[in-house]
Amino acid sequence: MEQTTISASQQAVFAQLKSLWENSRLPDALLLYGEAGALKEHFAKTLACLGVCQSENKPCMHCAACQRVMQEHHTEVSVYKGRGKANSFTVDTVRLIKEQAQVRPLESDVRFLILKDVHEMNQNAQNALLKLLEEPPAHTVLILTCQNKSALLPTILSRVSAFYLERVDMPFAAGLLKEQFPDKDDGTLLEAVELSLGDMELASSLLNEPKTLALYRHGAQMVKDGAFFSPFACLEGLAVFEKERDAFLHLLPYWMEQMGQIGKKCAQNGAQGRYTAQKCAKLYAVFANCRLWLDQNGNLSLLLTWLASQAEAL
Repeated sequence: MEQTTISASQQAVFAQLKSLWENSRLPDALLLYGEAGALKEHFAKTLACLGVCQSENKPCMHCAACQRVMQEHHTEVSVYKGRGKANSFTVDTVRLIKEQAQVRPLESDVRFLILKDVHEMNQNAQNALLKLLEEPPAHTVLILTCQNKSALLPTILSRVSAFYLERVDMPFAAGLLKEQFPDKDDGTLLEAVELSLGDMELASSLLNEPKTLALYRHGAQMVKDGAFFSPFACLEGLAVFEKERDAFLHLLPYWMEQMGQIGKKCAQNGAQGRYTAQKCAKLYAVFANCRLWLDQNGNLSLLLTWLASQAEAL
């Protein structure tokens, strides 16, 4: 395995799990948790390559099997993501996962089922998943990823082996995209990774869709310009999202992350331009409320107007 496959900050965890695999002691259910930018899904796919790699030195990340895993085309490695307005797993999705878990592998000894962002699961979906975790098929390994494990039921946590993944350097994440986008310059790759908070799927989407990337750049510029402190500037800046609900929804975590980072700098070094630690905390709460509104299928135009009105209180 090349050293660039797994970030230096995560190689110790990967080495531990690889050793467990090689000694037939890998747990049936794993939980990989860490903040945005930890590349948890990438780590999970690389781990799954151990079970399907065709080379002697596993995982090689270059053979046809490894490539199919990373591209989500391998029959023995499935990646499941939340769906719907709340981007959450439904009970029906969990039922489908349970059915797939019963199918015996054909190309390897084990099937890997990767469940992305399970912290988005509601209690009903978690209870449905619990039944699978209680009696996992011998030929199946479940790999769950989440940002906040406290969002999971204690009964779920008691049935998985949890491993914390530290956040990786964004240049490392950008380097992983270079093979997929050889014609993109390093600056553009890094920008896509930063705007997506290390979500490689979203970063790839931004690089493939110039219009969406432009919207994200616009959102990032609003933070730099301090647009959220002026009702007029805020409303003017938000106008481009009137018919771009998905882009606005996906930008909210980025804005929340930015408020967290700027707030920390303010707490350590004092005000950063128009930003203070208190104002960052208030904006973080405002963006969180925006996300709840959209998750409940609230009207976007009304939300944008409300968001702009909050600038007066700052």
